[in-house]
Amino acid sequence: MVRLHPEAIAALGIREWDAVALTGSRTTAAVAGVASAGTPAGTALLDDVTLSNAGLRENTTVLVAPVTVYGARSVTVRGSNLATQSISSATLRQALLGKVMTVGDTVSLLPRELGPDIPTSEASRRTGVGRRHHLDIRAAHRDRRRPRRTR
Repeated sequence: MVRLHPEAIAALGIREWDAVALTGSRTTAAVAGVASAGTPAGTALLDDVTLSNAGLRENTTVLVAPVTVYGARSVTVRGSNLATQSISSATLRQALLGKVMTVGDTVSLLPRELGPDIPTSEASRRTGVGRRHHLDIRAAHRDRRRPRRTR
């Protein structure tokens, strides 16, 4: 997720919860939320996973642009032996629903709790997925540059 000033969201021609492309040393995609009051208009606030996926360090420049999201027909993931053996496919699917990702991204298995039609922490309690699990997204489609939103 990336949080942007309302003026930046308007300048990009998007709405809150739309996807954006983020380019640092690599390009990834994330959902855009509104930053808290007092955040400067030119500041993008990225969570740790998104920061890493864009190949950025704190206080560096990131290019933010609107992006079209395509639903994935399938997503192939790779994780640790512990994660692979202890997380069911149903739990994995639930954790990935509504997330925006590109091939090669690391994703948290904590279900997305923000955004339209997303219940609050009930999803986290229901799936029992913790923040310590991360997976690398691998190719499931020929066009590796298009962001995906799981359904």
